[in-house]
Amino acid sequence: MTAKVEYAPLAAPPPGYRDDVDRNDPSLGSSSVPIPETLPFIEGNDVEPTLPAYSDDPTGLAPAVAIATSPQIGRIPGSVLSSDYLTITTFDEGLNQDPAKLHSFVLQQNEIPPKPIVRLKGTHRERREQRGKDNQYEVVTVTDFDVHLDLSPYIARRLNLGSGEQDWKFLSVVENDVKAYRGGRIKSVDLGYRDGLTTYAAPHLGDWTKRYCEDPHTLKSFTFSKEVSNLDTDRLRSLLGDLIESTNYLGDYQISFITAHSRIQILSPHWVNQWRTKTWVRWLFYLSMLWIFTWPVLWFLTRRYEVVMSAWPYALIDEQGVKRYAVASEDEWYRQHLDCVRKCLLMRRQGWATNEDLRLLESDVSPGTTTDYTPLVNAGGAGVLGFASGFSHGFMGAARDQDAVRGWGGDTC
Repeated sequence: MTAKVEYAPLAAPPPGYRDDVDRNDPSLGSSSVPIPETLPFIEGNDVEPTLPAYSDDPTGLAPAVAIATSPQIGRIPGSVLSSDYLTITTFDEGLNQDPAKLHSFVLQQNEIPPKPIVRLKGTHRERREQRGKDNQYEVVTVTDFDVHLDLSPYIARRLNLGSGEQDWKFLSVVENDVKAYRGGRIKSVDLGYRDGLTTYAAPHLGDWTKRYCEDPHTLKSFTFSKEVSNLDTDRLRSLLGDLIESTNYLGDYQISFITAHSRIQILSPHWVNQWRTKTWVRWLFYLSMLWIFTWPVLWFLTRRYEVVMSAWPYALIDEQGVKRYAVASEDEWYRQHLDCVRKCLLMRRQGWATNEDLRLLESDVSPGTTTDYTPLVNAGGAGVLGFASGFSHGFMGAARDQDAVRGWGGDTC
């Protein structure tokens, strides 16, 4: 099941966090570590290559229709991507021992935005005869469409706002008075703050990486989280819901939002940590009920550090509540993707909306006509095959148009 993500309004760095991490501050202990212009993408790990890469356009502007361009994703040494695409986990030994390397790693990952994704899924129920059993039927759920759209090209990274280059992301470190995982088992405020030292300076990023690497515990974790702010998911959900219903779809549909790659988790390279991330091991413990005994032990032994985050605004909101968008408003994004998404729905697409969809859309005389999807092949003996292919796709396009008139995807049981 896809996890839903709610985006809290954020016109500035979140309350309780500080946007004063200075890469050149010598007190951080890592200013001598250069940050490469091109981040290292390491091959040979277990990350599933199913999510599209974001565009690295130096202008920071998305194309007219921002659609996923390839199934490649950035990779981290020895990393594993969770089945829900939210968390990337690495057991790199250097990140657990070298504070400067960990500090540089966090800054590098802060240059890579998370991936906000909108998913449109429609299903209906059918009554089917069971295989090998006469006159016995079962009700099955059939997926009519399952379309994924990548919104990451619409997140600001570096834009010229008229007063020089400004960075539209906020790297933040937890403040003393905010409860967080600070190397313990439970969330807590800073010890100095708790003891009444109100002028006690909050640790910098370099302080936290040093604390983590010097922590002698065998099982420990350091998590860097990313969030997308000021994206009006309710508005997008309303627009896309109206679009689905405009196709006369009669089944059940869900519109959900997730932020993929939103957590970077560094775990100590102990075999217990490596096993706890394996899906088959977790299911084994769930089914055997051994988790009842192992979970308290892991909770007691693991030291957690969750003190650093970055916010990536879809828009900035001033004191008067006026939004300034990084690339386009939710309504503009919808207008740019309207025809393409509609076609994906009527084509029963299951997967990513890709550049191929954009190419097919641009080849149309008008959306929904029978001239779309496959051009005729005129070279040599391929003419007949091209004519047959073009006729077949034109027929399919006409059938899809009829679906939009008569209604489709309704339950048949």
